[in-house]
Amino acid sequence: MKPRSNATLFLLLSWMFCQSAQANDTIVIDRYFDFVAATNRCEWFYDKYRHWQASTLDDSALIWQAHDADFFNIQDQGRYWLRFSVYNQDSIPLYLHLGPGSADVYRMQLYVVSSLNTDSSIVTGSDFPVSQRPLKNADLCFRALFRPQQYYTCYIYLERAATPVQTTLILYNPLAATHTHQGRIYLYHSGFTVGVAALYGIIAILILFFFPQTLHVGYALYTLGGLGYLTASLGVGIEILWSEYPYFGAFSEEFFAMLLSIGLLIMSRVVLQTPIRYKYINKLLTLTIIIGILYTLVGGWRYAFPLLMMTYSSLIAAIALLLALIAITVLCFCNYYRYKEVESLWFFTVFGFVIIFAITMLLTQSGIIPRTQFINGIMPHLVILVEATLATLFVVNRIKNQLLARQQRELALQLQRQRELERISHDLHDEVGSTLSSISILGDATLQNSQPGVGQNRLATISMRAREVMDTMSDIVWSVNPKNDDFGSIMLRMREFAVEVLEAEDIALYFTSDSTLENLQLPMEQRKDLYLIFKEAINNAAKYAQAQNVWIHFSKNQQAIQLEIRDDGVGFDINCSTSGNGLRNMQVRAKRLGGNFVINSKIKEGTSLTLSFRVTS
Repeated sequence: MKPRSNATLFLLLSWMFCQSAQANDTIVIDRYFDFVAATNRCEWFYDKYRHWQASTLDDSALIWQAHDADFFNIQDQGRYWLRFSVYNQDSIPLYLHLGPGSADVYRMQLYVVSSLNTDSSIVTGSDFPVSQRPLKNADLCFRALFRPQQYYTCYIYLERAATPVQTTLILYNPLAATHTHQGRIYLYHSGFTVGVAALYGIIAILILFFFPQTLHVGYALYTLGGLGYLTASLGVGIEILWSEYPYFGAFSEEFFAMLLSIGLLIMSRVVLQTPIRYKYINKLLTLTIIIGILYTLVGGWRYAFPLLMMTYSSLIAAIALLLALIAITVLCFCNYYRYKEVESLWFFTVFGFVIIFAITMLLTQSGIIPRTQFINGIMPHLVILVEATLATLFVVNRIKNQLLARQQRELALQLQRQRELERISHDLHDEVGSTLSSISILGDATLQNSQPGVGQNRLATISMRAREVMDTMSDIVWSVNPKNDDFGSIMLRMREFAVEVLEAEDIALYFTSDSTLENLQLPMEQRKDLYLIFKEAINNAAKYAQAQNVWIHFSKNQQAIQLEIRDDGVGFDINCSTSGNGLRNMQVRAKRLGGNFVINSKIKEGTSLTLSFRVTS
């Protein structure tokens, strides 16, 4: 079995099981020894000008300072020396590993001094060639031999990269990890954690497969990123999944953390509707996503870039992500108070922990908040599991609401179709039925009356009524045909009707419309009412206006459709004509449209009709 060297594992185990110790306590080891956090048993001093070497560290002039914290902070450039003591009380030699908990350490060197000799191992940078490491894994690691019944003093010097470093040191026995109580608990813990995360990953993939939406793409990235981060931070990835790809393993935690962040940003854009409501914030979120993608590309090809490029790209990505997370938090509350959307508040409840954790980690990385074993070891795993559970519940509940809304829309559509069928039945009964009845009566009367003039008049009436039936049937068939839903088809039929009627009376027609209306969709009921109002107005202009010209114009005023019909005829007194059936029918249909219907007319000044209404879904 491969020994474990992942720093997060050591932080987790030491937080759970290690006993507190005073600085400069000697670490006593034997064959049953498991691990210990060596950082809080160290003494240190700052070698600013690099005067001291390992051979001179026992100089009595040196003043070593005690250190009892979990992490050691490197803020200034220079060399930091740490020392701690180890005693092997067993009767056999032991090989122990020393693993630092930071990839930002630029250079490290370990000296193990005993009464017999001085042993040293050198590891330089986080991307030190794997073939030259004592252990082939993602983390820096030192291996030291401790002979039986011997005291050793371990000296370590550290140099930071371009940014401050907070690191920890774990001394552990790789051969005891699977046999001790702590090791077994760790295996159960890591297996359970990765197993639950894998379950959520499968759920995310299934949701994306059956419900392909932008929100679910973000949810899948978020869940799979969390699964990958847990796998990488628990050491399962470097030991099993990508053990043959240590180059990726060295950057795997950052890669999956950025994948998780990108998924969260995509979900935020959908839930908070930033492309519609907050365009500038949406640009910030989009820019952060692009920066995250570029950061992962730089990390993937980091050997091709200078060390400062990696450092500054990390800094830029961290600042952009911090600003985006703060914006998401503010928008959740703005959406709730402005639009009364409980979903926005729930979204913050679901992802609030991960937002707070991400901000905490960014502040920790920048050195504003000191690292602790809980923040860097336990907290990531707990937060990701809790957030994956809450995110899954959030997405599943949203899918349920969408399915219910779709079912309600389908039910409403069925009810609307049923009402349309009832209306068509009433129209056929009232208009076609009564006309056919009058034709039948006139036919019987014609057969019983032998006077030639009366018979011809009645036959003419029968012919007229038959044409009315044909026109009414044509209007009903046209109104129920879904191909005529677009406004272009509606205006085409209106133009054809107006040309046919007005040309017969030698009236000039001027028909204009806004181009924005061409692709507008109009429901069946509104289409029929609009057409019948238009038809009635054109018939009145042709029969009674005695006009030379008729102007028809369709326009869109904000969200409303506006129809204006104007003629230069003789006009009429509106107050004396309110009882007419045609005008009354137009007013009733306009009311059914939910629109505003206005007629202006004066004697010898023509007539104008204006109808405006909103399109219903």
